[in-house]
Amino acid sequence: MTVGELDDLVNTVEVELANDLDVARWLVPLREQIQRARRPGAPAELSSGPLRQSHRALEAASERLSRFERQLEHVVELLPVLAGEWPERERQFDEAFATDLKTGVGLWLSDWWLAVGLGRLDAMDRLVHQLGRTPGAGFLRDHAEVIRSGLASRNWEFVAMELERVLDDRALDGETRLDDRARARLEALAARMRLLQFEAGGASAEADRNVGSVDPSPHLERASGFGFHATALALEARWHRVRGRAEESKNLLSGARQAEPLNLDVISELIVEDRSGGDRDRAERGAARAIAAIPLLTEVEPRIDALFYAAPVELWIAAAQRAVDERAFDIFDRLHDRALSVTEWDDSRSRARIAEASVAAASARDASVEERVETLIEAGSNRLWGGDAEQAIPHLRRAFELAPESVAGLFLADSLVVSSDPLPLSAARGRLHEALDALERARKRRGITDDDAWSFATEALALQPLINELGVEGDRHGWPALLAACRAVAHDLANASRWRVLSDALSALRADALSLEVAQYIVSTFGDTLQWRLLLATRQALAGDPIAALQTTESLDSEGNAEVADFIQSWRAVCKLRTKEPLEAVRILRTLNANPEWTWVTETLVSSLILTGRLPEALAELPSLERHCADRMDQRSTLVSLGWVRVLQGRFREAEQLCADLPDRSDESGLVSGAALVLQGRHEEGVARLAIWIREGAGRIELSDFPVLTAPELRVLAVAQGFEFPRLDELSALAEARFQDLAVRTYPAQTRRVGHFVADDGDPVADLALGMCDALMRVARGEASTAEASLAPLADDEAVLTLQRALRETVAPGVEAVEVIEADGVNAPEESVGADTDEDWSARAEQVVSLVDGGHMDEAREVLRSFLNRDPERAAHDLATASESNYETYAHITDLSRDIASDSDEPAAAAMWEQLRRWTTLRLFLPPSWFADDDDPVATNALFTRYLPEARARMTSLPPVKVTVHEDLEPSGYAVVMGTELLEHQNLPLGRRFAPEGSQPLFEAGDEAPWTEVLPSIVAVPDIPLNGLGELASSSAEEVILRRAEEMYRRWSDALDADRDEGAGSTA
Repeated sequence: MTVGELDDLVNTVEVELANDLDVARWLVPLREQIQRARRPGAPAELSSGPLRQSHRALEAASERLSRFERQLEHVVELLPVLAGEWPERERQFDEAFATDLKTGVGLWLSDWWLAVGLGRLDAMDRLVHQLGRTPGAGFLRDHAEVIRSGLASRNWEFVAMELERVLDDRALDGETRLDDRARARLEALAARMRLLQFEAGGASAEADRNVGSVDPSPHLERASGFGFHATALALEARWHRVRGRAEESKNLLSGARQAEPLNLDVISELIVEDRSGGDRDRAERGAARAIAAIPLLTEVEPRIDALFYAAPVELWIAAAQRAVDERAFDIFDRLHDRALSVTEWDDSRSRARIAEASVAAASARDASVEERVETLIEAGSNRLWGGDAEQAIPHLRRAFELAPESVAGLFLADSLVVSSDPLPLSAARGRLHEALDALERARKRRGITDDDAWSFATEALALQPLINELGVEGDRHGWPALLAACRAVAHDLANASRWRVLSDALSALRADALSLEVAQYIVSTFGDTLQWRLLLATRQALAGDPIAALQTTESLDSEGNAEVADFIQSWRAVCKLRTKEPLEAVRILRTLNANPEWTWVTETLVSSLILTGRLPEALAELPSLERHCADRMDQRSTLVSLGWVRVLQGRFREAEQLCADLPDRSDESGLVSGAALVLQGRHEEGVARLAIWIREGAGRIELSDFPVLTAPELRVLAVAQGFEFPRLDELSALAEARFQDLAVRTYPAQTRRVGHFVADDGDPVADLALGMCDALMRVARGEASTAEASLAPLADDEAVLTLQRALRETVAPGVEAVEVIEADGVNAPEESVGADTDEDWSARAEQVVSLVDGGHMDEAREVLRSFLNRDPERAAHDLATASESNYETYAHITDLSRDIASDSDEPAAAAMWEQLRRWTTLRLFLPPSWFADDDDPVATNALFTRYLPEARARMTSLPPVKVTVHEDLEPSGYAVVMGTELLEHQNLPLGRRFAPEGSQPLFEAGDEAPWTEVLPSIVAVPDIPLNGLGELASSSAEEVILRRAEEMYRRWSDALDADRDEGAGSTA
């Protein structure tokens, strides 16, 4: 924003107040009412509506003016660092510096500390550049560059060290003194740097014992004292949180929330707290309020960037949404990309919200249909993957309307199926049929590819609930459901989730043994994970093997998921009941907080209570089952469940009526009607009915249950009714025999039966489903070599052909891969066959070093020549590593490489010589006395702990620096060497301060004080007390030497580049 744009903002507010929020215009209708009231016969009453409207307009105008006041204050404070104002600011700097260096620096420092405190890297760039062209301010510029480059490169320690130096009272006095607000900003920034330094080092118990050097608390205390109380509390809360001190963090954050709830540091910590507590809605609302509170949209991104830590994605999304609301689409595009860049790949909810912002933006700027469809699909699919199918549906419906040929139809179907899962069939039916219709329409437009084949799984999942419909409608969905599941697997035999859908489909058809075999195959093939073990356990239980199910769930870890833990325990209770441990089943179930939709939990509890002699307690549990059944009366399984409830309640006629029209294949319908007859005293008729059900309708779990669960329950109920119950031994024996019959492994294509479904002759869907299911069961049984024969009689269905190809690869894997490898071998580059390895080159480099050290230069040159076949950079690396910092050896190798380059026309020779020169280490030679007071100079001397890191921050291309002491340099000499090339040899006394030529006005020295030039353009500062500005504008001997080393290296590197360019030009 510029002053001109600020004028525009004033004009906009003026127009809003005059037009949209005109208070007086609402008085016009009031005058009209008064005139009408004066007419003869008119009612003597006036409406207060216009006055209320005027009052509301007045409130709106007041709110708008308050918001404008905040915007104005914000802009005025930021004017010195805004890009739009820089040309004018630069002109002012030029005038000030031209008039008086000290005045100019004072003005510059004011803007500089504002830019640093606000974290405005763009403003820092401009200000550093300004000093770079100001004579006498070079060292001050270098100090500033350390902060700027440190922030830009995330070298938090550099920035913290520099800030802590300047925050010292002596460094910020006189012309550099800061007001409280500016100092508070810098203290908060220093604390932020120390905190981030700690986080970057990795929080650990060891790190926590050594927090003194990075403890931000002193800075936070001072920042709070200067007025940044909320920021200080929030950062201290973060400090405790990253160290694992949750309670302290929570208490501090509570105080920060009360002090300034919309502060970005505060809201960032609140978002972390809300997300960890699972309340993402609250996190998103808080982010939106915080972003809305920033006066100007253009300041949102800089404000978030100024946090320097990774801001929560919620803030970036809220910022992007605000940009859409304000129709600032160029800003939106940038914020959209920023939001995506910080979103975890598996955070589908955030990705969906980002895409929804794109949907709104595309609509607002009238984007192309293609762009709108793309954003709608992105939003819908991510909502779906994030577990929010309801919000996915509108996006995908719209995308499907706009582009029927897109993948939107498939995603729409998936969303509809997922959203229908918890619903009763009466509510889900419409969604399921819409899903099936969307799949059919999408496939007609798109065709079927491997990429879309997952939609067959969606189709299978849509059809399975419909099998539970009453009448013939349910029957007609069985074979299509199985066929869709088989097609899904056929397109990807290596996809465990597709096999899971097949297991589900088989279970829906009550083919419990086949479903169990598929589950066993999944576990053995794809891993013994929690998900697949749970699947296996449920399939074992449904197949009538509770002991195996208990073994599968033994010591199963729920991975901290409470609902999963309840699910595991509920199925263990199911199995305990069936292993004659009803008391244990009751104990388990009484401790659970089970999902109300898990009706098997209540059914298991009821049976367990009955078998432990607590019939009244069991009957007291039945109303919850009745409530569950109330809106599901169009489902076969519901009628059976409610029928059994009626049996337990002694309402036998109602039980008979509920199951009268159900076929025997409907699970326990025969059991309900038979039990109702027996318990009414119609023993012979009831037993005959139960016998028919056992032979024709019962599944494996019902057969397994009959001797150990069903018959004992009926006996208890008979006693409760007051009559002697007939012995059911013959029925129990019949159930056990039938269970053994169903345990015999069958092949669907041969028996033409899957579970309760028997295929009609001439049914093409059933024929396809049987053949493909047969082939897949053979794969699951380890009989893949016989599987393709099952498919031979089938038509040329696309999925059949796909499965045939997959089966051939399964039977004879790797044939094509071998051919590819052989082909690659034939076509491989010649040097890849028998090429030298990295180890070979390392050994050869050591040979070169050995020959050089032995003085055998001719032999070394010949071995070195072989490195022309090596990548130049890799060659330099090998030779530098082999030299082990023996600079004389390395210099000799470089000289030999130069000789080879001069004698050869090969580009590789010149390239290797250049790379060897670039790999050369920069060496500083200093007097030993400079380190006499340091037991471990690298750990304690400022040259290593501060000045070298700062130099590398200023100049990222600086090569490795080796510091060596040399007696001949005592007491004040130094030398800068590259390899064996001496770049500079000068004297600079230790303990003095030095400054650039022309910087004298920045120091409080009398005219008589001597200023001696010690190096080109560098003078020694007289022995005078230094003010704060003098501290910033001068440097120690070590700092100056490193700056000279940087300059010498820059010249050396530039000359090297010039030589290379000249050589390239002459070659051309």
